[in-house]
Amino acid sequence: MSNPGYDWLATDAEVADVASHLGISLAPGDAREITESFSRIFVLGGDGEQRVLKIRARWMTEGRIGFEHALARHLRDHGLPIVAPLEIEGGSTRARVGDLYCEIARYVDGRKAEQSLADVRRMGELLGRFHACVRSFDADLYEPPHFRNQVEPRELEQEAAQLAHPLRERWQELVDCYDRQQVSSLPRIMRHGDFHPWNMLFSQDEPSRIAALLDLDMAAWGPRIYDVSYTIFFLRNLHPECNADGWNTRYRQFIEGYAEMSGMPIRDDEAAAVPLLMECIAFGFVAQAQAEDAERHLANYTALVEWLESCGPELTVMLRG
Repeated sequence: MSNPGYDWLATDAEVADVASHLGISLAPGDAREITESFSRIFVLGGDGEQRVLKIRARWMTEGRIGFEHALARHLRDHGLPIVAPLEIEGGSTRARVGDLYCEIARYVDGRKAEQSLADVRRMGELLGRFHACVRSFDADLYEPPHFRNQVEPRELEQEAAQLAHPLRERWQELVDCYDRQQVSSLPRIMRHGDFHPWNMLFSQDEPSRIAALLDLDMAAWGPRIYDVSYTIFFLRNLHPECNADGWNTRYRQFIEGYAEMSGMPIRDDEAAAVPLLMECIAFGFVAQAQAEDAERHLANYTALVEWLESCGPELTVMLRG
């Protein structure tokens, strides 16, 4: 085992306590750890049926975990490829050991998204299915996430104040644009919050099928166009060598798949907000970056701004259908 060093994560001693409480062996050969920043995750078992143990960050509350588990069951019951948690104690899908909550789910062996139009299309369809499905979810079960993602630019005031002058000035421009375009008033939905190519697994046996959608940790109410913008932002990382025509083709596949399965075509005011939101997402990574990642996030932000200057209007037109 190896604690990545974040103070909100379980220590190795605490992980051992959880394993002992659940009667699980984390000895070499019985388990392997998948390093995460907000949980400690272990794949349990060998060649037989495998399970995943997830030990949550210590700030997590029972209400938030209960919401995520209820949402996972709702999505699974409506046919989405969600890995819902299993019952582990007294019929509950979560256990508390000390100040840490943990859960167990089945392990899905799948491949990551690839550079193909078919994979991009499937991603759009899955996000569309997700947005269509959450419209019938019981909103009374909701508890907000306990860390920020897909934030509004105004929420970055403290971080932006620490940046160099040109970036501080650009932050204020983003705030003004966000308010002027009334992004907060665009159609709202329970968004996934972290929908991107690396949070899903494609079937090893059926290449056109997504076997699992992962990570509901950041699911939250907000403008649904933020999920769309977030995915498009990360599609650029999946296809870094594409020219403008290549981007257009892939985005069109994603958006057409999304519109078909969601039943909610993108409105003109939502389409107009996508370039702004993509820049806000990139800016957020810069503003909140750890020192060792600052240069990389700034380079990504600069490259995105340059791309939006040349391709942003074309992207907006394409989004409008």
